Amino acid sequence: MSLMQMDIQIDPAHNEPLVKQFQRQLRASIQSRQLRPGTKLPSMRQFVSEYGMSLGMVKQAINTLAAEGYLRAEQGSGVFVANRDLEQQAIALVVPAINEAIGEILTGIKEGLQIDSPRILLHDANFDFRNEAQYLDQLDSAMVSGAIIYPPPVSDFLRVLQSLQQRGVPFVLVDTAFEALEADSVTTDSHAMGKEALLYLLDRGHRRIGLVDLTADSANYLSMREGIAEALREYGMHFDELPRYVTDATDLNPAQPWANGERATLRLLGQNSDITAVVGMNDQLALGALRGAQASGRKVPDHVSVISISDLHLFAAMSPALTALGQPNREIGKQAAIRLLQLINGQQIDVTEKMKLGPRLVERDSVMPLRH
Repeated sequence: MSLMQMDIQIDPAHNEPLVKQFQRQLRASIQSRQLRPGTKLPSMRQFVSEYGMSLGMVKQAINTLAAEGYLRAEQGSGVFVANRDLEQQAIALVVPAINEAIGEILTGIKEGLQIDSPRILLHDANFDFRNEAQYLDQLDSAMVSGAIIYPPPVSDFLRVLQSLQQRGVPFVLVDTAFEALEADSVTTDSHAMGKEALLYLLDRGHRRIGLVDLTADSANYLSMREGIAEALREYGMHFDELPRYVTDATDLNPAQPWANGERATLRLLGQNSDITAVVGMNDQLALGALRGAQASGRKVPDHVSVISISDLHLFAAMSPALTALGQPNREIGKQAAIRLLQLINGQQIDVTEKMKLGPRLVERDSVMPLRH
């Protein structure tokens, strides 16, 4: 490997120290696979001559990257790009909160990585999206080889993800995708989830359906609403006809994440006494909808039915057990890990072809057909 083939530009006028510039760019060249495993680097004295650094600076950078596992020195032969074993690489998993869905995703990630003991750095934001943003703002390629991220479903988070891309950290999104972001993602088919949930109610005679929604403008929530609208059109109805209450997607109480859904349902039912069914746009809103319906004095499903567009095993133990559209979380995690490894290894992925997996209807006891 000659210096001419290495895309390293050192700027003496930059406020970043020369050794840091050299170290960062050399690391990026290895991560992008421009420098492939086994490639022999030019001699340290060639680096000194080309980039105006001292021999001590070059040694410092080489030793740091060797300690990180990017380089290996062979006595008498030189310095080579290391073939980093997956066991030595750290993968970040960044999530809004720990729950059973995340546990299933984590199981799938381990399957996708295909190693016994992957190093997974799990960051739980505890429903604090500012905390999640701050963690990702600090993440760089020296800490992890890549990340699997479960972002909040709001476009304000795009800046954080775009900054991560600019720092050269490969990542795959799960559960949420953004049309304005050229990034890979693995999600459930949200259009199908929205459509199937509404058709399930419409087919059982419900027409006055309340929607407990949130201020989410990610691609999957927009698609979910379009799926709902498509189901309504099949019955000659329109989305704008639905009684709807919109909660703040970024304002959650970690101790009671269902509270927004409960308050929204109480208002919906208080203002629309003829509602016969309520749809929760995610599991916490649906849990809140069930609690809100019961707090209003209505019996579920005798007086009002409730369905969730997202499932939790917890729903089976509730009274009544909550009917839901479930996601294949384990497969989502597995596919996200497989695609992340492809990105880490420099393989090209068509990010416009976002992976969407089909939902499954889990029928329980919270929906009752209307008698006509």
